[in-house]
Amino acid sequence: MGTRRQRIKYMQTSEKTPSIFNPNSTSQLIPKQPSQHLLPTKVNTMETDVANQNDSLELLYHVKRVIIDFAQDKSGATQTTDIFGTFTDLAAAKAAARSALPSEGYLKDDFVEYEANDGTKEWKHGDGVIVFAKAAAGQEFVVRLDTTPNAPHFKGNASGEVEGHLHYVLQTTIYYNNDSIGGIQTTEVEGTYPTRKAAREAAKNTLLNEDVTKEWFAEYEEKGSERDEWPYGDNVLIHAVAETGENFNISVKAQPHSHQHHERKHHEKKPDLPQNEE
Repeated sequence: MGTRRQRIKYMQTSEKTPSIFNPNSTSQLIPKQPSQHLLPTKVNTMETDVANQNDSLELLYHVKRVIIDFAQDKSGATQTTDIFGTFTDLAAAKAAARSALPSEGYLKDDFVEYEANDGTKEWKHGDGVIVFAKAAAGQEFVVRLDTTPNAPHFKGNASGEVEGHLHYVLQTTIYYNNDSIGGIQTTEVEGTYPTRKAAREAAKNTLLNEDVTKEWFAEYEEKGSERDEWPYGDNVLIHAVAETGENFNISVKAQPHSHQHHERKHHEKKPDLPQNEE
C-alpha cells in the first residue's frame, strides 16, 4: 500500500480536533461541501429541519459545541468539539443549545459578538446552528444541533433528554485536498453509546464496510499499533488518509460534564482574559 506522507498534517494535541466550519468563508460558519469522491459509507447525520414531532422517538438531537481557536492559530485548524447532551425532543435540544455556553460559565458580556437563533429573524450562521459567539481574543464558539437516527432506541426523560453518561463516536474529515493548512474540517456524530467500551468497538469499523477496506486508503493507522508515537490526540483511535488527500480521524469522546455540575475542562480561563488569569 502506497503512502502519502506529504499529505498528512499531524495533529499536535487533541485540541486540533475537528469541526464543521470553513474559516476562509466570509461568514466563518458555512462548511465547505465535501468532495463527491469521499468514502461510500452510510451517512448518519440528517438535516435537523426535516424532523417533526412524529419522528421525535426515531431521531436523536445532539448539542454540539465547537471552539475555533483563531487566537492561537489563525488558520482555524485548531478546534475543540464536544457533545454536551443528546435529546429525543427537538424543542428541548434547542433550549439546551441556547444554554450551553452559560453552562460552561460564560456570560454574554464575555463576547464581543453573541447571537442566538430564535427563529424570528434572518440567520446567517448556517442550518443547525443555534448560538454563535466571538471572544475579543478571536476564538469563535458555535453551538449547533446534529441529528442522527435513534438506532440504539434511547428513551428521553420527562424533559426529552437521554440520561446517563453517553459516549460518542465522532468522525472528523479534514479537507487537505482543498486547504493545505487544515482549516476546512467537518465533525459528525457517527454513533452514541452508553459505555466507552461499546463506543470504542464501534469506532473500529466507522470507516470500513463491505465496499471499503483498509486497503482502500493511502494510509490507515490504529492507535496502539506499531507506531511508537501517536500524534493525533488522545481521543483519536483511527487515522486514515484517502488517495485524494482527505484525512479522517475517528475519535471517542464522552460528555464533558453533567448538566448539574459542569467544569470548564477545556478552558481554565474565559476566552477574552489574559493568559495568567482564571
